[in-house]
Amino acid sequence: KHVRKIKWTLDNPQQFADRNSGKELDAVVEFVRDGCTVRAVLLPNFEQVTVMLSGIKCPGFKRDKDGKDATPEPFAAEAKYFIESRVLQRDVKIRIEGASNQNLLGTLIHPAGNISELLLQEGFAHCVDWSMAVVATGKDKLRAAEKLAKEKHLRRWKDFKAPVSSGKLKQFTGKVIEVVNGDALRIKSADGLIHKVFLSSFRSPKMPQNDAPKEGASAALRGASRQLFEVPYMFEAREFMRKKLIHKKVTVTVDYVRAAQDNFPERVCASVQLGDTNVAEALISKGLGTALRHRQDDDQRSSFYDDLLTA
Repeated sequence: KHVRKIKWTLDNPQQFADRNSGKELDAVVEFVRDGCTVRAVLLPNFEQVTVMLSGIKCPGFKRDKDGKDATPEPFAAEAKYFIESRVLQRDVKIRIEGASNQNLLGTLIHPAGNISELLLQEGFAHCVDWSMAVVATGKDKLRAAEKLAKEKHLRRWKDFKAPVSSGKLKQFTGKVIEVVNGDALRIKSADGLIHKVFLSSFRSPKMPQNDAPKEGASAALRGASRQLFEVPYMFEAREFMRKKLIHKKVTVTVDYVRAAQDNFPERVCASVQLGDTNVAEALISKGLGTALRHRQDDDQRSSFYDDLLTA
């Protein structure tokens, strides 16, 4: 009469995630695999699921070739204990946000707060872009928590070195006087100086690879640049920016500076906003560009990178 009927596996994790996306479900954590992966029973239907914490990654345990002995990466055991001591065999809430293979992606909510945020604050975890895209709310808090741990050089960040500042203006306002192409603008600031800026973490339409000059082509052909309208959507991207931005006052936040290399001059890369609208995000949402995929350890990226990925 009082026997619990536990459902040990989900038939289709993706369908389950779609059906419950954004919902906070009651759960009891039964096992902690590592700092960012737990096995839990969802209530009241007693469905056993494996949940990977969205947006973060903790050090794990590497098994040998035989798959027997597991060697912990630095701070893996500490991260696992941090989770176990707070949620193991405790009532928690899990916000379902997606699925990856047979695992669910979600946020583990403890009475003291978001477990992912706590892990980042203590330097046990780092943000990962591939699952950050599914985080429903609080992306900025996760990034801020990681940044705080880096500044304090906690645990995995003990040897972290912040990028050296270039001495450029960090933020300024100005009037757009020229749209150079689909990813570059000339902006006249209040002091009368003209700044050429490129949209950070943004890739404008480019010539298809199979249309590029072949190896062995004449020097004239290799050196010739295609007309603006010959590159698919390049003209549309520039026209979109021209109509939206020319002679308008914008706010420019310099995110990073690319040093001169391979005969290319130094590039000031920035987030440009017209009111509350991020220009790069608007271009991506219109299909007129894509977000650059940065290396995980590359901190030179847009201030609004997560918004670009989800645009």
